[in-house]
Amino acid sequence: MEILNIRALAELSRGRLRAAKGALDLAMVMQPDYADGHARASPNCADRREQGRRFGASSTRRSRLRRTNVDGWVLRGDLNRQLGNQDAARIAYQKAVEIDPRNTTARLDLAAVEINTKYFAEAATELEAVRKIDPRNVTTAYLKALLEFRQGRLRRHAGSR
Repeated sequence: MEILNIRALAELSRGRLRAAKGALDLAMVMQPDYADGHARASPNCADRREQGRRFGASSTRRSRLRRTNVDGWVLRGDLNRQLGNQDAARIAYQKAVEIDPRNTTARLDLAAVEINTKYFAEAATELEAVRKIDPRNVTTAYLKALLEFRQGRLRRHAGSR
């Protein structure tokens, strides 16, 4: 899986968004829990943060991402998230939401990162925005439950029965 992430970074730095997304999708198919769990489970997390910093600097200089390319910013967020660089992922998802406020994928990814980084109020705002855009989105309910669990409120509700 590691080689697919490296390939995705290389493709993104060359401006080949479709190839980078293909490599990332394949990595997610092979190990779906990789994006959230690998950074915590990896013994060399500091190396991942360094890779993320280098990736951010080089891709900003060399990539052909336009400022209005929502898919590119979402992909950049996905890659940084896999590398364990939650702050850079959050910034990338925020830029995608700024460009297209009705993009539910970017908003849900942003909410997930904000839950992981304990920006609970901001995550709740994003989830409410998604609920207004797409009331039938089931991922919103899942992330809302995760948010309540992380805040410790879910236990109180379950214990009161």
